[in-house]
Amino acid sequence: MYCENCGKEIPDRALHCRYCGAKQESMLDDVDAVSPSSSAPVSPPVVTADGEQPPEPFPSSPSGLQDAVPSTSDLAMTGVESDQPLHKQGASRKRSKKATKAWMIAASIVIVLVTVVVLYFVLRPNYVDKMMDALREGDNVKAVDIYREHVSGHEKRELQAQDEYRSWLAVIQDEFDQELITYEEAQSRFAVAKLIALDSAAYETVEEHVTSLQRARETIKAAADSLSQGDFLSAMTNYGEVLKEGQFLQDEAAKGLESSTDKYRTYMVDAIEEQMEAGKHEQAQALLLEGLSNLPEDKLLSETKSQLQAVWSKAISDEFQRSFAAGDHKQAGIRLLEGLKLFPDDEILQKHLDELVASRDYKVYAPWEIVTIFDGELIDSDGTCLGDVKLSRPVFQPDYEHADKLNAAFAALIFNPQLGALTEPATAETVKEFFSEEVEAVREMLKQGDTDSASFYSQEEWKQSYRKGSIISFKGLSEIMRGGAPRPSHAAYGRTFDLKTGEVLQLMDFLLISPEQQVETIYKEYVAYLKKRGGEGSRLLDDPELVAEAKRQCGEDVVFWMEEDGIHVYFDYGWAEGDAELLLPYSREDLFQPSFVVKSDEWKKAYVKQLQSKAKSIKSWYNWQYEGPSRKNVAIVDICGDDTPELLYITHDQEKDSCFKLYVWGYDNGLVPLLKGAEAGTPYGGGAYAGVAGLKGGKLLIRYDVTSDYWDMYDNIYEYKNGKLTLTEALFFTEYPDYNNPERAITEYFYNKKKINEKKYESLRSARMSEIKSPIFAITDYVSYEGLKKFVGKNAMTYKEAIAFLTK
Repeated sequence: MYCENCGKEIPDRALHCRYCGAKQESMLDDVDAVSPSSSAPVSPPVVTADGEQPPEPFPSSPSGLQDAVPSTSDLAMTGVESDQPLHKQGASRKRSKKATKAWMIAASIVIVLVTVVVLYFVLRPNYVDKMMDALREGDNVKAVDIYREHVSGHEKRELQAQDEYRSWLAVIQDEFDQELITYEEAQSRFAVAKLIALDSAAYETVEEHVTSLQRARETIKAAADSLSQGDFLSAMTNYGEVLKEGQFLQDEAAKGLESSTDKYRTYMVDAIEEQMEAGKHEQAQALLLEGLSNLPEDKLLSETKSQLQAVWSKAISDEFQRSFAAGDHKQAGIRLLEGLKLFPDDEILQKHLDELVASRDYKVYAPWEIVTIFDGELIDSDGTCLGDVKLSRPVFQPDYEHADKLNAAFAALIFNPQLGALTEPATAETVKEFFSEEVEAVREMLKQGDTDSASFYSQEEWKQSYRKGSIISFKGLSEIMRGGAPRPSHAAYGRTFDLKTGEVLQLMDFLLISPEQQVETIYKEYVAYLKKRGGEGSRLLDDPELVAEAKRQCGEDVVFWMEEDGIHVYFDYGWAEGDAELLLPYSREDLFQPSFVVKSDEWKKAYVKQLQSKAKSIKSWYNWQYEGPSRKNVAIVDICGDDTPELLYITHDQEKDSCFKLYVWGYDNGLVPLLKGAEAGTPYGGGAYAGVAGLKGGKLLIRYDVTSDYWDMYDNIYEYKNGKLTLTEALFFTEYPDYNNPERAITEYFYNKKKINEKKYESLRSARMSEIKSPIFAITDYVSYEGLKKFVGKNAMTYKEAIAFLTK
């Protein structure tokens, strides 16, 4: 209880405050209420029906009442002074009971409130748990709704949800790894996980893990299916893909690859041997090449290749010997060449080649001479000169067994068949008859007084152009000038014979191609020749009638003769520039039978001489900081697409030249300058950077930069036209400082001097790089070769290496 005066806490039922001493009136009232009055009457005794007296509520004597009233000591123990009146002590007790009751009510209220709060926190819903439960149960809609309404935007809930989210993702990954759930089930969970996305990085990691593992499982399954179906190559490819990924199922993929490779190897070897036993060597070769393309370093396939070569080359040798013994040297040569293309180093086939060549190197008795049929003027009866004629032709003597046959072969080549049939000198009268039309035309002009035009002349001369072994070839030229014509008409003829057999040889007898291929092959060579020569003759390519006529002359009516440098094919046209004569050199292994191929080294001698003449400027090459391809500034490589490679070298005369210069030389019966001193970079202002490469279609790419205050990058394309390399495309990039803003650079792009955008520039640059056929030079002294990779090849040499190559 509390003091009614000072308010401090005092013992219950105290009558006085121990602090201020004030009497507690309410306590005194309680005491008074329980004290009996001394003057109260005493009730008479009551007797019950059975005669006994009930117990008395109070003592019947004063002494008993006294015992019922608390003693002074008792009051003192309760804090009530013994001298306080009893009625006041009763009032105090009443007030104390009221206070106690109030405190009990207050305590009950507090307990209720605490219980409510505790129950709120204990029984309130855990939205994170509910969201995760929905996720686990697959109730995607519910999970997303709970997240959006009760979790999103609540920091503590979001942190708790992130931990639970990561754990859930880890469970998905573990269950999928252990194949407790399917890929579809995992994807279904990922669909919700993506919507909630509490941790995008964790989601992407687990999703990638599951996807990669599923891809590996599917690839492994596909490989196993292919292997069981006998598709070993597909199985190898699939197992290889899994190993290449390097993440999952590596042991299984490695074992599968080994198994499928073994089965593929065994299958291919068995198939090759089966074809070999059946004599189908081409099919065996095709299978072998397929196998080696898939297993390029396989030991068993390499051994099988050696076996096939031995069996196949022996079969070719047998066929050659049969044809050669039968006298069919052409068929023997064709079959031998096929073998040498397959096995160029085969010793037996090389010996057969020597036999074939030697068979043509024999002497044949075939006496012949150039006979002059007529050489003089045609005089008319009145003494007037009508024309001047000179006719000659080869004539084989009668004691040669095939003389009649070969003499008759010339008849069709003479412009007058009757004249061609003559084998001995003719009289003037006989020749007049042969030229009757020309003679009458001259006589008519004389009657009309046109003495300037009244004449004609004709001459036809033959000579031996080639003789080797039993092969002999003749070339004939004719010219006739009719009265009144602005210019003479020209024609050329050729006849080639095999003196041993007496056969008139056709162009096809020397070539590898079939008769059906002759027209297109010779025409293609002729077109390339016209492009190289240029001039008026190139208009043939634009005139359909001339194209048709040219193709006709490439067929059965082809005119050719042999000379020491090759076979000459003649085309007869009527324009003023003259007729075209195509040369097919004997070095053309792709055209001629092997016994006629002659490998000429004249171009090598010419290139050696040219290099030696420029030795000082070539050898005093720039002092490179970096080793490697930059040290090599000479190359011998075919750029123009003809039968002889070109010579290229870069020089730098530090006293005369401020830049590197590229020179290109070709050979066509002598040195031909194709490109003289084209700029190929500079060593100053930041270092050298340049690349040179041959492109498809007879083109040359020179890429180089120039660095000073500006940075310029050039891509120059040179094309082989009219016997030289001509600049046809110029791609240019420049970067220079903006002097109004030192922190900014200005970049511009140009193509053939016209400004273009960066996208167009990069597109053209990439296209040129994709056309590289022959990498030649890569030049740099301040950066790595990373940007010049496509220019680094095996064609570049030092001066010393080039000389050694040309003279070996």
